[in-house]
Amino acid sequence: MLAWCLIHSEEFRQRFLKLADVIISAPQVHTQFSLAPTVADQAGAGTSQGFCDLVIFPKDSEGMALFVELKVWHQFRQNQLTDYLTAAKRIYPRVQPKIITITPFLDRPKGSQRHITWSKIATALQNTTVQSEQDLVQLQFTRFLQLRGMSKAVVIDKLDSEVLSHLRAAAAKFEQFNRLFDLFRLNEKLNAIFRREAGKPKVDFDHAERAWFGIYTYRFPWYYAGIGLMPEGVAVMWVEVGVRGDRLEAPKNLPDSLKEAFAQATNLGAPYFGGEYTFCFCSTDRQHLQWSATKNVGVVCNNNSRSESIC
Repeated sequence: MLAWCLIHSEEFRQRFLKLADVIISAPQVHTQFSLAPTVADQAGAGTSQGFCDLVIFPKDSEGMALFVELKVWHQFRQNQLTDYLTAAKRIYPRVQPKIITITPFLDRPKGSQRHITWSKIATALQNTTVQSEQDLVQLQFTRFLQLRGMSKAVVIDKLDSEVLSHLRAAAAKFEQFNRLFDLFRLNEKLNAIFRREAGKPKVDFDHAERAWFGIYTYRFPWYYAGIGLMPEGVAVMWVEVGVRGDRLEAPKNLPDSLKEAFAQATNLGAPYFGGEYTFCFCSTDRQHLQWSATKNVGVVCNNNSRSESIC
């Protein structure tokens, strides 16, 4: 997906090159680029340098070139990056190779000449203009990084005794909510929506300093059910239903029982991502908005003169 975005979006490509701290004229993007030795090399060292995940060559293959290696959890093999640099210099003497690494972590791997975190890639994607339906892949890639927890830098502050005490107390509360999410599996419709994710609640902390504890799906329509802890010291029950397309007119069709919850969530900052619209509902009154009623959120949207039931 990263290569697709680099090829099809000039704006994102320039943002990426800025992160890499280079200027490349008319860049050409290649994936799984072979750095295997030539026949002559095989008579000597006889070892293959393998395949580089992503390579960006300049016009006419002359000038600065980027050799990009992508990782999430897997470690770089010993001397992998220095081997890439050596092979690139030998096989492509007309370019000036620069080794770029992309991982979730801030630490620059040994042999990397420029390190970029996935969170910076996610930020660059979010700041890139979405202009057409072809940019759906860009939106999907952005969402993928968010759902995989790769849209934020991995920074863990020092944990002192006071913080540890608060975390233990919070964990006790989270365990209580775990039991509630387990009940989702007993409801036929909710179980069909969340499936195994009902047993995997996750903690999130967003840019507005709101804490979240809930469950969500990885497919469209996209669903979320959880607890939102607001900076003002208020806790709310929160339900989201994400759909494709521009649905700005759809809230007019909401049943009266959900309009108040929708308005309250909107006031707290309901997101709208270009071609993806997320209906958000929240309430501090669990009798007014019960998660068990997620199956009853019958939002009807008009999409190309065709009614589509969201839930």
